[in-house]
Amino acid sequence: MRKTPPHPGLRIATAFTFIFFAGSIAVPLLHAIPSTFNNGIGVPFINPASMRLEDFANREDMWKQDAKLKGDWEMWNDPEIDDSTIELIHLKNSALVFGMPATEVTLQRRDNRPLRLVVVFSTADEKKPGNTQAQLTANINAWSGKSMELDSGSASLAYEQLSVQLTKAADSIRITLEPKDADES
Repeated sequence: MRKTPPHPGLRIATAFTFIFFAGSIAVPLLHAIPSTFNNGIGVPFINPASMRLEDFANREDMWKQDAKLKGDWEMWNDPEIDDSTIELIHLKNSALVFGMPATEVTLQRRDNRPLRLVVVFSTADEKKPGNTQAQLTANINAWSGKSMELDSGSASLAYEQLSVQLTKAADSIRITLEPKDADES
């Protein structure tokens, strides 16, 4: 007796069922992966730098004297910095940092040597309080392969060349990136 092949409609239905279930599992996992896409916030940092800002900051040569900075930077003034030996520059490009749109990115340097990179994320318009913080923490954990837990409004971890500090304020989250040997320079 000859076996008849399954009806073509059955194969199509099976394929669609598989795609639906695979998609329903994969899509939620994508939110934990830091994104490098534009997401409609202008030209992101990745275009002029050819890499994500956190990967740029993790390069050893980024923290050397006279380091060539990627992106478009301008002189900046912050009243909180009262040390006249520190030069503050601001990234003019929009940037996705750890997969989230940054409100502000500044670099502090002394004698043309970068000291720390400060990234601010606004939480003022958050629909669900803590969402930005949770997403940033998950993205930092995914990027580093380590676990960063927020304790009393701040958290930190060391990864390769970099020290990463996350601090929560009333209407923003601040991430400070600096070389692990920052205290030695």
